[in-house]
Amino acid sequence: MPETFQDEQPSLTTSGVDVLFPEIWDEVFSNIYSDNLANVTLTCRTFRWLAQPSLFKNLIFRVNGLGQVQDPAYLTSQQERLRFITSERIAHGVLHCSIKVHPMILIEPDSISDATRPMVTRTRIVDDIFEVLPAFHNIRSLACESVRINPYRFQKIRQLPSLQHLMLTHCVPSSNGYPPLPLRSLILRDFIGYENTTMQALGYLSLISPEHLQTLRIVDGTAMSSYLLGILETRGRLSLRVLQVAYPMARSPYFTPVLSQRQALEELLICPSDEFSPETVPILPANVLTKLKHYAGPHSLFGALRHKDLLRHVTLWGHMLGGASETEELLELLPMLPRRLESLQFSVTDLSEALYTAFWDHFEGLKNVRIAIYNYGRQILRKGVHNDPLLKALRRLPPSIENIAVKTRFLWPVKELSSDDAIPVAFGANIFPKLRSFFLSGSYSSFFWAPGGSVKIQDHYQNHERYQVDIEAFSLPEGTSI
Repeated sequence: MPETFQDEQPSLTTSGVDVLFPEIWDEVFSNIYSDNLANVTLTCRTFRWLAQPSLFKNLIFRVNGLGQVQDPAYLTSQQERLRFITSERIAHGVLHCSIKVHPMILIEPDSISDATRPMVTRTRIVDDIFEVLPAFHNIRSLACESVRINPYRFQKIRQLPSLQHLMLTHCVPSSNGYPPLPLRSLILRDFIGYENTTMQALGYLSLISPEHLQTLRIVDGTAMSSYLLGILETRGRLSLRVLQVAYPMARSPYFTPVLSQRQALEELLICPSDEFSPETVPILPANVLTKLKHYAGPHSLFGALRHKDLLRHVTLWGHMLGGASETEELLELLPMLPRRLESLQFSVTDLSEALYTAFWDHFEGLKNVRIAIYNYGRQILRKGVHNDPLLKALRRLPPSIENIAVKTRFLWPVKELSSDDAIPVAFGANIFPKLRSFFLSGSYSSFFWAPGGSVKIQDHYQNHERYQVDIEAFSLPEGTSI
């Protein structure tokens, strides 16, 4: 890489690319996949000069194990990388940045004096990264993992004029006297259990600007959610459009008051939890959640919603393992579901004929369906692709359907489902003229098909989480892909 620092700008006139402004070339290269873009930079010096900044659109800093950060060669290489990517030519192309410190369990010390020598070196490397962070003035999203956000680093983050989205994973923020960040979305996950919860909550709240924040996702941590929501209640009205919390927060005394102050809330996402108590249902006033379009959460809270007719996307999970529901539970909820629903997701022990017949006939214009079937594996396709009970049930979906995703524990046979006349014929344009994607997952294999293409197969290990509902499946894209 050192020779890259000595690159000189080639003459655009002599190369013939001056027929377009460099800004147009930037736009062209920004629409090319990174794998292909790397090849573009090898074609000529001019394209290398113009296309290279787009290669760094998604920039990831990894500070690895304690032994590696003691290696002089690693430290020298780190400084060389920082000098290269902070050059004016490269820095303007960085739009998304991640700073990841590993291993995660070794969170940075609160002060250098409390650290061992390897941790001091690692902390200084992270400080070097934050020192150059303001050079990336076009950064829109920043993700930090296992990083202590002290006042010095907070100030460096504040110097990013285009920053809109921030995700903190296994991080410890420090409370400071600076004005909050004008973020549009904030995602918090994997909290540090051995740190002071109250101080952490105050540190996180120093990031929140009530008039700017539109998306708040507290993915894990019931205790932290309770502290944050409790303090948020005192902040007055926030312009939140999306709120995501863990399920036990639905039983918190702060939950209803917080919702009452969020008149603009469009999405309420509640993550499944082992601490499920189906008999505990909050009482929601009639003027709460009047603009809600997307609900993901337990059956009990869904029944308490007062304005269900406005919903367009619904995810329901029950109290059984993996959020699964019994057929009878879902059939009881069916009359409450809006007929003009666009997206539906649920987890069930088995997709019985009584369930799918009632559900498919209920909706008008259903576009997206996601189903998690949480029973243990069984061999299927004994009657062939077209006569398998589950696949027959899916073919009964309304013709308005655009996306189908099914997660099961079944042992789907790869050979039969990968053939050209299996999934494409069973779910082709004759049955689903608007279909965009079909996804089928089993115990050890997944199948993806889009009209006009071939069936793509991916092998994977059996994973408990693979069969749970994805509460972010129909969520607003803002901030979800940091």
